[in-house]
Amino acid sequence: MAGIEAITEEILQDAQKEADKIIDSAREQAEEIRNAARTDAEKIRQKAASRTEHDLAVYSERLQSQKEMRRRQAVLSAKQKMIGEAIEKAYARLAEQDEADYFSMLEGILQREAEEGQTGEILFGKRDLERLPVDFEEKANRAAVKKNGSLTVSRTPADIENGFVLRYGGIDENCSLRALFEEKRETLQDIVNKILW
Repeated sequence: MAGIEAITEEILQDAQKEADKIIDSAREQAEEIRNAARTDAEKIRQKAASRTEHDLAVYSERLQSQKEMRRRQAVLSAKQKMIGEAIEKAYARLAEQDEADYFSMLEGILQREAEEGQTGEILFGKRDLERLPVDFEEKANRAAVKKNGSLTVSRTPADIENGFVLRYGGIDENCSLRALFEEKRETLQDIVNKILW
């Protein structure tokens, strides 16, 4: 839990720094916009005194709306960037776990993803295949047997970075960490968004 709190604290600090930059930039832009508005307003007053109040109000409202829109866009962009970075950090942490934790996590994913009553094979990426624990195939098959199926580990590496691919009768189910993260991206974004804001 301390690791999650540290990650959360780091993310919050990064988010605050980014938000401060955005706010400072927005203030500078607002000042530039105000200066431009004052100059334009004086020209309008000189050309059409009778329409000054109306034109100034319309113009000021438009500037305020643009300013607010830019501010919202900048905040949204910063949030999306921070959320994406947080998700990538979480992905990297999972992928870089020590081998025991990493393969234990993969075993849990396999237990969840193994199909009922099917015989198939598991394909790992080259790196994972080379460091695969000796008893992993036995554990994988036990998980499949619980679902009335069977699994073997293919010695042919899959074209994935980490995680595995389940192959049943020529149909592949991509269970790589990247695919699982992409599948849950919206949910992960919502979770990170709630943590940050």
